Amino acid sequence: MEHPVTELVTGLDLVHLQIRIAAGEKLPFAQADVHLRGHAMECRIYAEDPDNNHFPSPGKITLLIAPTGPGIRRDTGMYEGWTVPLDYDPLLAKLVGYGENREQVIARLSCALDEYFVGGIKTNISLFRRILTNPDFSRWAKPWTQASSMDIVMRLSIRRGSLCPAWPPRSLDSLDSAEQRDVGLDPAPRSIHPARSLDGR
Repeated sequence: MEHPVTELVTGLDLVHLQIRIAAGEKLPFAQADVHLRGHAMECRIYAEDPDNNHFPSPGKITLLIAPTGPGIRRDTGMYEGWTVPLDYDPLLAKLVGYGENREQVIARLSCALDEYFVGGIKTNISLFRRILTNPDFSRWAKPWTQASSMDIVMRLSIRRGSLCPAWPPRSLDSLDSAEQRDVGLDPAPRSIHPARSLDGR
């Protein structure tokens, strides 16, 4: 689980807690004290071109318009005028949405992605816009089921080629049981208790 997502749904500052533990302190709470609230989702913004096989896109950021709004968190170190290098991870930012439920999060993230603009290089912002507006994404990936939304989308994209503006070529309804298992989607997904995601049990 990405730590911004965990922080938003638990209200805990994980980095602060890690520092306290490194200083020799004990956690000031037990697992039973951790309660999940709301829903969160993260888009990892990369310097790459999703319409060209996710080809890296280094270069100078000539214009940066960052999204804001209720329930929107943006963790980033990029800035206008910065030159994105070719030598490292292409991650530019983590754009995270929080809300009362999945539908609200998708709506908030969609607005934030529409506001987001990074000039001078290619990014995968357009890819996330397509994913969030795809009905299969909203319908199939319910919280706390075996396969996450991004798992389904990315495994399908790997199996059938990179996501393009016309993706998906056909509805997930048309996938047979074998294809569903092939992309990691259980035809009869088992519920997973939310708290298990925090301790791995």
